[in-house]
Amino acid sequence: VLAVAFWVPVVQEMAAAGLDTRYLWWTMLKGGTYMGNLTLIGSTANIVAVGMAERQKLVHITFKEWIKPGILIGVLPTSAVALLWLIGNALLGA
Repeated sequence: VLAVAFWVPVVQEMAAAGLDTRYLWWTMLKGGTYMGNLTLIGSTANIVAVGMAERQKLVHITFKEWIKPGILIGVLPTSAVALLWLIGNALLGA
C-alpha cells in the first residue's frame, strides 16, 4: 500500500503530461495485491488471520515460515492472472 501511495502522484503527473497511464494504474493495483499476498505484514487480512491463530494458541507463524507458501501463492497465480489480464487488454485494445 505504501508503494502504491508513493507512485500515485507520479502516475498522475504522467497523465497530466498527456501519457496513457491506464496500464500503470492496473499495474500498481496488481503489484499491491501481489506484495500483500507475498508477505505476512503485506495486508491487513494476513495480520488479522495470524493474530487470531496465535491468540487462540493454534500456531505461531514466523515471517520466514510465511514467505515460503507466500511466494507460491503470491508469485505464481497472481503473476499469471495479472499477465493474462494485461495481455488480453493489450490485444483487445481496451
